[in-house]
Amino acid sequence: MAFIEYLLDELSDPSAFENMCCEILLKEGYAGINPVGGPNDKGRDAEERLFQGKLGPRMVLFQFTLEKAVRSKVLKTVRRVRESQLQVDQLVMMFNARVSPETRDSLEPIPKPVESTEWHMPDAGSLGTTW
Repeated sequence: MAFIEYLLDELSDPSAFENMCCEILLKEGYAGINPVGGPNDKGRDAEERLFQGKLGPRMVLFQFTLEKAVRSKVLKTVRRVRESQLQVDQLVMMFNARVSPETRDSLEPIPKPVESTEWHMPDAGSLGTTW
């Protein structure tokens, strides 16, 4: 765990951070994660397209960021996703900064279709949050 904490604190290369996030998410069960990032990525650094029986097709969009201003980054990303008119069912954002309870509360609720859940890594604070 100490190695991951070190990487989260010290990593400053956005591309390396995106690669690390994809590897973590792959191990967390996002088997179909596909890196997309680039200058015209419409707010997505990766995506996973799923087909879930009666639910039909679903898209999970991923945004990875080293920005410390978590709240403004979330709002900017949600705006970009909506403007892109992509049919997104879930937005997963990963930060190397801790997400305070006040920040989480200030962002709830973000209107559908974006779901809201989150997970934590022990002793590493909030690694990722989905909106």
